[in-house]
Amino acid sequence: MVYTDKGVKGRVILPDSSVVWLNSDSKLFYPETFDGRNRDVALSGEGFFEVRRDSLRPMIVSTTRGFKLEVLGTTFNLKSYDNDDIAEATLYSGNVNLIMMDGNGDVKMRQILSPNQTVTIDRNMNSSLVKHGDQSILSAWKEGRIIFDNTPMSEVVKILNRWHGVEFEIRDPEILDYKMTARFNSESVVQIMDLFKLTSYIDYEIKDKTVIVKKR
Repeated sequence: MVYTDKGVKGRVILPDSSVVWLNSDSKLFYPETFDGRNRDVALSGEGFFEVRRDSLRPMIVSTTRGFKLEVLGTTFNLKSYDNDDIAEATLYSGNVNLIMMDGNGDVKMRQILSPNQTVTIDRNMNSSLVKHGDQSILSAWKEGRIIFDNTPMSEVVKILNRWHGVEFEIRDPEILDYKMTARFNSESVVQIMDLFKLTSYIDYEIKDKTVIVKKR
């Protein structure tokens, strides 16, 4: 198992020479060697995969969210944090077979993704397939960039918690519904919150490692 702590990102080379970039607060489980019919790995968190092609042994990427991905030679991003309401997989090249499981672990649905498509899966196992024109936004984290595009503050604080290892205390719950649009590259949490303060109706203070957010 490889684990990246909050504020840390990692790069893993799997036994078949496939490469996985791990975002902050992520876990990747894999064997020392792939000696079965499949190349089985498991992810909790977010990873960008560059899978080496092997037509005889697909790679199966399992999640804790009731679905898994079956791939051959493929480049894709998978985001599946346990505390997120939405999981998503974005295909960049190759093909991905999305496999949805029921409560008994049996396959209830299969769905094929094509390049430039993203599938989102909610906690009720409802899936939605969309096509993105700019995929770079979805993998910006790999280059150290944070991109918020009309992102609810409820998701913003989760992302900043993972990236910077700080806790958030939201004094006014309606703040969680605010939408944020901004791009950051290596800015500190103070610089990020200063921008939010200038461009929205929030104020903040930092005590120890807790960011206290309230309305102005």
